[in-house]
Amino acid sequence: EYMGTSLMAAKKVPAIPMMGGMTGPPKPLSRIMFDKFDKDGSGAIDVNEFTSLVYDLGYFLSESEVQMAVQTIGKAGSVDYNDFKNWWSTNDRFGSLSLDDEALELRRQATVVFQQFDADRSGVLEGDELAPFHAELVAKGLTSLDFERFMDDIDLDRSRTIGMNEYIQFLVKTNTLRIKTFIAELGPAPTSS
Repeated sequence: EYMGTSLMAAKKVPAIPMMGGMTGPPKPLSRIMFDKFDKDGSGAIDVNEFTSLVYDLGYFLSESEVQMAVQTIGKAGSVDYNDFKNWWSTNDRFGSLSLDDEALELRRQATVVFQQFDADRSGVLEGDELAPFHAELVAKGLTSLDFERFMDDIDLDRSRTIGMNEYIQFLVKTNTLRIKTFIAELGPAPTSS
């Protein structure tokens, strides 16, 4: 900006013509990609549409990887634009989706735990679902934080809810998935004779 006005306005740059004769700022690439693959115009990308998206971008994910990716990125079996935009803006957006069998199984197990507390199957834990979920994670040794500090750490959007992708990000951030994978690679502890 220059003295309170944008440089484009100061230079009287003409509006950019868009498709269909519209003018205005160009759409962000995330919106273009989302709209291209939201083939049914529902405002969400389902599993089949997401499979097409990643394949067209040169990534092949197995059926179970795609299912897990859609659950991780979105909610309730689909990805809305805001979730897609957040995923699209990450530097390693595909690295987190391609998992080995063991990591995929750990993520599946994490999903099962989450779903046990998601009574309405919304992909979001809220209200009365939060405290029992926290207690289960404490019991399993996945967090030692008290409830309020746990919520501050896991609730990235400060909505006082926990989305499935916030939960997975929490597990990755705390190295829970990596630690368990590393322990599994070490094999059983030696026995003393």
